Amino acid sequence: MPKGDTCANVKTNKRVPTESNAFEGCEISLIKKKVTPSPSRKLSKLKATITRQDEGDECEEDIEEETESSCDEKEEEEEEDFCSESSSDDCMDPIFIKRRQKDDPKSIKKKHKELAKKRKDLKKECEKKAKEIIKEFKMKEKQRQRKEKDRLNKVKRYEKQKDKEEKKCRKERQKCEKDKEKVRRAKEKERLRNLKDKMKMKCDSLKYARTSDCEEDAETLYSCVAASRAATKAALAKRRSEKLNKQCVC
Repeated sequence: MPKGDTCANVKTNKRVPTESNAFEGCEISLIKKKVTPSPSRKLSKLKATITRQDEGDECEEDIEEETESSCDEKEEEEEEDFCSESSSDDCMDPIFIKRRQKDDPKSIKKKHKELAKKRKDLKKECEKKAKEIIKEFKMKEKQRQRKEKDRLNKVKRYEKQKDKEEKKCRKERQKCEKDKEKVRRAKEKERLRNLKDKMKMKCDSLKYARTSDCEEDAETLYSCVAASRAATKAALAKRRSEKLNKQCVC
């Protein structure tokens, strides 16, 4: 509506007649007073100043107009009245058309239905996605448990095989130590036998020395016997020490 035509289509209270004999020949000027509206309704007080043209008297009358602001249908009716009463091209303006379509109860209801459908579809999609995620998680968990089970079985088999090999190796090591001990004893016996034979041969050679030599050195025969006994004792002591030093450490 143009700004200059503010009072052209002002609605008065339905209780006050629009055409009255009392107001003939008067100029009517409407002054709108501001009133603080309540949460549920809007009150506007209009003061009508009526001036008679012939007499110059002024008569004032207060007119109260009550309108409900909570109902969208009354606003729609006011817009329809405005479009029916106004002769301007504002009703064909796209802004007014869009506003009427936006405030139309049918369009609001349709929009609410569309939003409800979108929410329902979104909920279904979310539930479907959640089921897929849970299914995928369960499948991955089963695969993880299967892999963990296979790993534990491999570890058990490895430990069992390791124990078996260690037992076998231990037996072979014990057998090897026994064989080494047998070889060492045989070598020791052979060495002692050779030493004994050597000492015997030496003593025999000294025993059958020339008589002249024995006469010259009366202690030769005694020295030969003493040397033989000392060599025997030394051989036995050495044998004992070698036996103690060369024992197998298991």
